[in-house]
Amino acid sequence: MVLEEKYTVKQLRGLRGMTQEELAKKVGVSATTIGEFESKPGRLKNAKYSTIESLAFALQVDIGDIFLDITRVKPESKQEA
Repeated sequence: MVLEEKYTVKQLRGLRGMTQEELAKKVGVSATTIGEFESKPGRLKNAKYSTIESLAFALQVDIGDIFLDITRVKPESKQEA
């Protein structure tokens, strides 16, 4: 299922009504690892492909749906007075 909007792992987990522990069990990782994926999405880039694949399967989304498109949000530039 390809999502039109991008959601964080935490949001996807919430949509599925799962706890971190439940998701961790389905993925085969610790709840701490799920917590790190939720609080530090950049850690997903360093995860094994098999972990990402299991995460996407457990969340019922395509693999690309669990990666936020960070290029869509540009930081505001500070203007000096």
